[in-house]
Amino acid sequence: MAVDDPGRFAADALADALARRGIRIDGSVRVLGYEDGAPAYLDRSPSLVGQISSPPLTEIVKVINKRSHNFYAEQLLFTLGAVAGSEGSFAGGIDVERRVLTRLGVDTRQIRLEDGSGLSRLNLVTTEMFVRLLAWMDTHQLREQFVASLPVAGRDNGVRRLRDTRAAGRLFAKTGYITSVMALSGYTWTGDGDKVAFSLLGNNWLMPKARARRIIRDLCLEIVRSRRPVGISDELELRP
Repeated sequence: MAVDDPGRFAADALADALARRGIRIDGSVRVLGYEDGAPAYLDRSPSLVGQISSPPLTEIVKVINKRSHNFYAEQLLFTLGAVAGSEGSFAGGIDVERRVLTRLGVDTRQIRLEDGSGLSRLNLVTTEMFVRLLAWMDTHQLREQFVASLPVAGRDNGVRRLRDTRAAGRLFAKTGYITSVMALSGYTWTGDGDKVAFSLLGNNWLMPKARARRIIRDLCLEIVRSRRPVGISDELELRP
């Protein structure tokens, strides 16, 4: 689930961890904002009592994509806003996302972004948005690391059902699911050997989830088997 106040969440988690190890804490957890004024103890020189180094962003993205880690996705949105935007918040992170999508040619008036994980039913996105983003990432200097973060057909959760098909090992895509909504977006190679970006979004499914997944699977196989029409010989390219 989304964490509205990461500071309080972290402080409460630390307090709980200390208490479980028999360390007494006097007082309650409080989150101070700039409007509260700096307490006197902040004037003292700080002492380092512990340090944890974050893994690189490429590893964090791999956890998000391979395991559909919603909490990591939400915190990454806050970080995006803090580092590249006006503030570390939903609004700050989403503003950065919209600026990037605008540069990629996405009409942001036709979409609505509400969180980092995609769990909110207020999100409204398009297949064009995903394809433009995927095409851009295919030109990025970290494209290999990005593709490596995506679930692999036939091996990883979400696309494992594609094992023993032509898509196995040659389709790399991220799943998306909430009740009555199913999605899959990523890369694969066609029957002609062309690398393509694709995005499949299904809304308001009234059929059983297993049947919806079979439809997504069958569409993926159609893409993998597809060939250019006779007479079209120009090499296809992924373009941003």
